[in-house]
Amino acid sequence: MKWHRSIGKISFLLVPLIVAGGLNMVHSMMIAKASYPPQVPYQLAFIDFFTLAIFILFFALAMVHRKNVQLHARYMVCTALGPLIPALTRLLFLIPGIDSFNKSLNTSYVLIELVLLFLLLDDKRSGKIRSPYIIALMLFITQHGMMNFAKEWEWWRIAMDSFSSL
Repeated sequence: MKWHRSIGKISFLLVPLIVAGGLNMVHSMMIAKASYPPQVPYQLAFIDFFTLAIFILFFALAMVHRKNVQLHARYMVCTALGPLIPALTRLLFLIPGIDSFNKSLNTSYVLIELVLLFLLLDDKRSGKIRSPYIIALMLFITQHGMMNFAKEWEWWRIAMDSFSSL
């Protein structure tokens, strides 16, 4: 428990660095958007901003509920799910039939959503469904649906072009 608490204290330094690194990655990508397929940087920027926002949300909720082991642990699990999507997206290209970025990306979201459904079923089997996985599932489904349209939103493209000029 002593190690866990020490790592927990260090996380208050690491999380802002992770968020700053993520924002820097988005900024760099938007500056270099000409080297990407058309509109893809806007879609990726949406995914990254949304993922960073839910990462911060789940970390904050985990800290708020740090004395409730069941909620704290579940919220911490949720912090790891968003960052898994880019890794899954790359890995899925190894599977026959997943031959495009959009197929791979959408399949990654479906896999994360299935994991959350299984975690909810496990909670139900153990006798009590807790809110973290429900919140995560709703947010990932929302992100999944919206990310396919974000690159078409004029207001988003303007916001990201402004962000790249910072």
